[in-house]
Amino acid sequence: MKFKMLLGIVLAMTMSFGTVAVYADEAVSETVAVTTTEVAKIQDPTLTYGTVVEKSDKSILAKDVKDVETIYNIDEKTIFIDSGTGEKVAFDSIKEGDGIYFYHSPIMAMSYPGQTYVYAVAVNTPMDAGCIKYHVVNSVIDNGDTLSITTDESDLTLKTGKDVEVSFFGTDKKGSIEDIKPGVRFFTWYQSGYDMNGQPVENPGVLNKIVIAPYTDGEISVYANYNEVAKKGIIKDGTAFVPLRAVADSFGMSITWDGSTNTCTVDDKTRKMSFTVGNDSYISYSSVEGMIGMTAPLKLGAAPYIDDEGNMYVPAEAFSVMVGYNVKVEGNGYSVSIVKE
Repeated sequence: MKFKMLLGIVLAMTMSFGTVAVYADEAVSETVAVTTTEVAKIQDPTLTYGTVVEKSDKSILAKDVKDVETIYNIDEKTIFIDSGTGEKVAFDSIKEGDGIYFYHSPIMAMSYPGQTYVYAVAVNTPMDAGCIKYHVVNSVIDNGDTLSITTDESDLTLKTGKDVEVSFFGTDKKGSIEDIKPGVRFFTWYQSGYDMNGQPVENPGVLNKIVIAPYTDGEISVYANYNEVAKKGIIKDGTAFVPLRAVADSFGMSITWDGSTNTCTVDDKTRKMSFTVGNDSYISYSSVEGMIGMTAPLKLGAAPYIDDEGNMYVPAEAFSVMVGYNVKVEGNGYSVSIVKE
């Protein structure tokens, strides 16, 4: 496929796509890292409906409803999802003439046609009707028979029954409401407050199916109290790992190593926590003399390990065991944030 280019430089932004609206070209809220020292709010990601004109291994040329052509660049992290079923779709199944939704960066390269990066592609969706939504869980409130899920949109709360169907994108694995927790990214379907004719709908924001989005293996940025640490983390087999020493140093923790047991202990002067290579068990305890306080052992399904350069990596979620720390994997597995309250 040949595209007539005026500029060959494409701006690649590693930011996650946010809440999906039903209407084309409508921006949604997002917070991403823009420097090596802070996390800041920049332009919102965009949802656009387009008709496929041409495609290559790394991009799709599509024409929007105003007949404006754009090159949508894709990579191994781009998700292709059926907007009707939530199932994984093969890139090869997308054909010229197909109408699809692009969840893409608002940054457009100054080329002809314009170029942008795509986070996800939704197929089998009628234009401006019933498009699958994407959210990140902020909190889950148990109401007894139902759950209220607050999302990345501060003014949006979704509701669902505890028997809601939960699955994991691209797999046969079934989930449950216990898998819906802060930081989880998911696709879902629900009606907004009004229909296409502007009339109120019954039960807006009620979910009947949830598809949990995957984290893609690879390097990720790590932020400690909103400051990026010097060393990258990694998504490995769906778990976000962070470099222990780099994170500990960022929080001003002391760190000790016991070579006889391959155990590293960090101490923030309030709580201590030990990490042992190969041991999927996490406990924190008080570091204040005379104080008693130990958490129950917690398994995260992943154990600390040491890489070829001698750096210990631990599951980011382990820091939530140290009382007072919040952990959240942002966006499509592009970064992990650890914040001390």
